Amino acid sequence: MENVKRCARCILPGSYPGIVFDEAGVCNFCAAHERWTPRGLEKLEEALAPYRGAHPRYDCIAAVSGGRDSSYMLWYAVRKLGLRTLAVSVDNGYVPEQTKVNIERAVKILGVDLVVKKHGHVRSCFPHTMRAWIRRPSPGMIGLLCGGCNYALRYHLLETAREHDVPLMLFGVGEPEPPTTFAERLLMSDPNREMSKPRLAAGFALKIAQNPAYIANPRVVVTYGKEFAYRWSKRLRNLLTRRIAYPEYKILEPFYYIGWNEEEISSTIARELDWKKASYAGAAWRSDCTIATLKNYLYGRTLGFSKVDELLSNMVRTGMLTRDAALERLGRDSVISEDFIREFLAGEGVSYEALDRSLARSGTPST
Repeated sequence: MENVKRCARCILPGSYPGIVFDEAGVCNFCAAHERWTPRGLEKLEEALAPYRGAHPRYDCIAAVSGGRDSSYMLWYAVRKLGLRTLAVSVDNGYVPEQTKVNIERAVKILGVDLVVKKHGHVRSCFPHTMRAWIRRPSPGMIGLLCGGCNYALRYHLLETAREHDVPLMLFGVGEPEPPTTFAERLLMSDPNREMSKPRLAAGFALKIAQNPAYIANPRVVVTYGKEFAYRWSKRLRNLLTRRIAYPEYKILEPFYYIGWNEEEISSTIARELDWKKASYAGAAWRSDCTIATLKNYLYGRTLGFSKVDELLSNMVRTGMLTRDAALERLGRDSVISEDFIREFLAGEGVSYEALDRSLARSGTPST
């Protein structure tokens, strides 16, 4: 880490896509950062008011992944807001056992009902996508490893909302992120330019042309298409998730009103819900999906940094961490067990040795 040039204010490395340092060594992302103020509890209550008591059994459904943010949001909805809440978990086939325990324990402690929806979109694609990626490692295509997940998540949540006639859905999105993440930048035709949908599409098409193995499986191609369409436009997203058939449903993200505080979130769920992170993950963040951990491992192997660097840098900018504390945490949170990666890939019929050889041959792949 000592040989890596990093921003003098946050901890982003010099290899981060689009980064530029000024004379003082401060990156352009820190210079452009603007403080954001939560909307406040009063505004949240105003948004919730039309839904309180409006339906016989539940005021809202809460999307619960079993991660720390969604677990806190479920606790907050029940204990602080007093909402009659239906917890909904969407299982993509890669949910760790500890995460399932977290969900089951939380709903039992809070006394709420739980609906579990399962889908096979990611499981049907991942082994094929991983093998294709190994043929030509590209950091920009790492995000494709969980292709289909976002589309399926929203589809099943809206499906549950309709089945139970609960029009309000709560999402636990809250951790600070830049307007454009490095994963999105890496997928563009030119990662150093401003993000746009045409550049994103051009970059994706170029990478497919460079490695046609991705589209050798028709079923996988259909899933890729749904995921890309879901992310491409609001109209296509509503059509794919059938929201166009029931537009009255509302999505609300409480963290945009109450703010996101990692220390409060972590301490609360540990104390109130006995929440624990998966044992194989260095960081509690995104330890609720094994593929998320694999993606961070691959980013680290190909780029020398991962989503952990990005998250900690954003926490420095928002005043949640000092730069020294972020650097100290980076050394811990970035650790991912190689044994876990080996065992996980073996379970999917993918050779870790093949991955290792491919990365060794390619060195640090171009984006």
